Amino acid sequence: MPKATISNPELKPGRTNLFVLSEKGGVRKTATALRIAAVAMEAGCAFHIVQVDDQSRVEQLYPGHVTTIKLPSAEAVRRDELAEARALDPLLARLLDTPDGIVIVDVGANFDARVMEFLAGMDYPTESAEAGIANIAIVPMTTEQDAVMLGVRSIRRFDACFPGSRLIVARCQDGGDFGSLQIQAQQAFNEFVKPRIADPNNVIDLAFLRPRSRQTLERLGCTAEQLASMPPRELEARTGLLRAETRQILFDLSECLDAIDTEVTRALGPFRSAAAG
Repeated sequence: MPKATISNPELKPGRTNLFVLSEKGGVRKTATALRIAAVAMEAGCAFHIVQVDDQSRVEQLYPGHVTTIKLPSAEAVRRDELAEARALDPLLARLLDTPDGIVIVDVGANFDARVMEFLAGMDYPTESAEAGIANIAIVPMTTEQDAVMLGVRSIRRFDACFPGSRLIVARCQDGGDFGSLQIQAQQAFNEFVKPRIADPNNVIDLAFLRPRSRQTLERLGCTAEQLASMPPRELEARTGLLRAETRQILFDLSECLDAIDTEVTRALGPFRSAAAG
């Protein structure tokens, strides 16, 4: 389906923080964060990823551009009431003190409530507003019932923490239909999601990844970015696939990533040039 051409304000270097979040796992949060980083790097825009999770593949892709935060267990927090604040202090520092570019916060499933509660407790929404820092949420969502329900919970948490701030729905093209949800999920979608995506500025379509490409990613345990950059002969050797099969997989994957990059640039506006760091 052709996309409307949208003219958006550019992201302000150093003063925009992007939160990629959903309480639901497996909805391509990290994949979305990585594509934003790829677009920023291609444009020469400084960026840093803070992952409130532990995915070593992110650090492998962007060494020197990643801060990893491991949240303490509930038992650890019960024993030490400051454990959570200590763990999340590097996040607060990055959000407030990064001098240039953008900060991309990849919030793991089930962690967004803790992150939003921490930021509210630190009075970050007020301090960032006074500093002219824009806070934008990106909530990836599939057509699964629980993905919609849990995604809506994350939307409501972000709205409560950052009232009036921009929120973008990353709509996963998974072959399903948001118009065929069960009653409760449909009501939640219609109330909290549909009004937002009526504005093309507030929606990103995540292109469908063909089943064979997804299977290859799962088999090799790598990211789409790592697979896309793999030489065809290496992919043949590691998978035992035919030459034509490996080339088709790489072609399909490249098309998918290019389509997502186009959507990211369209929705977020041009990344203003800055020294990468």
